[in-house]
Amino acid sequence: MKNWRDYLLNWKLVAIPTKTNFRSVTTREILVFEGPQGVSEFSPFVEYGSKESGNWARAAVEAAYIPFSPNSNNLSININITLPRIPTNQVVNFLQEFPGCLTIKAKINSFEEDHHRLTECLKTNSNYIFRLDINGGWDLEKAKSEIALFHQEFGDKIQYIEQPVTNIEDMRKLKELDLIALAADETIRKNLEQDFSKVQEIADFAIIKWQPVGGFQNATTIAKQLEIPIVVSSALESGIGIYHGLNLASHLVQPDIACGLGTVNLLTSDILSNSPKIENGVIKYQKPKLDENKCDFYQAPPQRQDWWENRLDEIWLEYLLPNSKKWGWDFL
Repeated sequence: MKNWRDYLLNWKLVAIPTKTNFRSVTTREILVFEGPQGVSEFSPFVEYGSKESGNWARAAVEAAYIPFSPNSNNLSININITLPRIPTNQVVNFLQEFPGCLTIKAKINSFEEDHHRLTECLKTNSNYIFRLDINGGWDLEKAKSEIALFHQEFGDKIQYIEQPVTNIEDMRKLKELDLIALAADETIRKNLEQDFSKVQEIADFAIIKWQPVGGFQNATTIAKQLEIPIVVSSALESGIGIYHGLNLASHLVQPDIACGLGTVNLLTSDILSNSPKIENGVIKYQKPKLDENKCDFYQAPPQRQDWWENRLDEIWLEYLLPNSKKWGWDFL
């Protein structure tokens, strides 16, 4: 039987600390490997089950084996700042790591807990605009009250609120309020088998992430159904995933829309010799080049490597092999 070890060439597991506690993650574990198209990564969060992780594996293997060239007319992608829930007195220094970026995506719990961080940003630069990411953390009534508070305080400084609720009908009701634009993230990546042609009825923007949606082919298929602007974002990947995200963004994103692909700045280091750098608010696509010395330095301990091998054994047998023909993977 075909084994993933025969296809994920020169694989290694790295564990890179994050600079802050980002969605409860303080160390990012990333399985790195190579294929005919170059280097790729498989990095679902450890709490994800085999079904959800399977989409990430599909993206990772596809990028290593199937050509997908960037749009040469759109190689420099505008970037948003990704602002964790850090203390207000750390905000100014943090913003300096994103030179030229004028859009801030901020993780939010509530107006009461988080509005001071937004105010501190505006003290630094009054031209900032915000994207507020809730990760589906509110119910409908809380969302209504919180959106009203943010709208009253910040008005058109808020470009959109990302996934305030998880329920699709609740999203529809919030859109009908027409106070602040809405973006769909989990609505898309947690329901990849649905018809996306009516997402515009519940959202004004769509968030697409290279690994969580299953890679280039599936992301492109989804994008063709959408009639609203797309924002390509990362899933706290290494520079490998960021470059694959930039490749995808070059095809899907309007040039004036900032993408959430500046998240290497949230890690203490990268594992590429050409790590993506923000210059004048953009990152320019390059083909990722692995730095073997950095991979050795951040190598994960053996027990974690065993855990990831077992994880891939399960995903390979239950998801990748059974679906490979449907995806047109003639290399398996």
